[in-house]
Amino acid sequence: MRFTVHLTSSLRGVTNPAARLSLPMRQAALYARPYSTEPAKKETGGSNTLVWVAAALVAAGAGGYYYTQQPSSPTTVPETLKPDAKNETPIPALNPNEFLSFKLREVQEINHNTKLFRFDLPSENHVLGLPITSAVVTRAPNPKPKDEKDQLVIRPYTPTSAEDTRGHFDFIIKRYPSGVMSQHIHNLKPGDTLEIKGPIPKYPYAKGKVKNIGMVAGRF
Repeated sequence: MRFTVHLTSSLRGVTNPAARLSLPMRQAALYARPYSTEPAKKETGGSNTLVWVAAALVAAGAGGYYYTQQPSSPTTVPETLKPDAKNETPIPALNPNEFLSFKLREVQEINHNTKLFRFDLPSENHVLGLPITSAVVTRAPNPKPKDEKDQLVIRPYTPTSAEDTRGHFDFIIKRYPSGVMSQHIHNLKPGDTLEIKGPIPKYPYAKGKVKNIGMVAGRF
């Protein structure tokens, strides 16, 4: 009889949803107290309140004094707002009325007889100022002049760098055994200069002016 009553009571606790839910809550309540702290005792009177208010005012005043007395650090200018040659109007470097000297920056070998020659412009804000379908002329001393009028050699060349390239321009030049100017340029070392004048306009090309362009390439 006792076994039956006890079993019946246990089954009631299992089948009763409220009993199943309340059991974990009662267990949690038993273990919650050891890990919690007792609430602080409430103080009577207003003396402590005045002390805390005074301390807060003193701390605020000290912080304000420290902030105003510290030297201000210089403002960092964002990179997008810094002066940049690329944001300025480009300056053409060529002069169609006179020869100007341009310094050779570097030489890159392409093959056994062809090299890329990179020349410096006056500044990083300069462009060569050579429109499409235009050329420049180079001038150098003639190593074997035939007469007094043959003291200088003048030859046309077309740079291979883009029209809007700033700070430098490039030539790709093949060396010919009988080419006086190509021999002269191939003998240049970084730091040497080359006299150039231009632009020499050819065909006044404009974007969208024609639908198709034909080109003829040849070699010696």
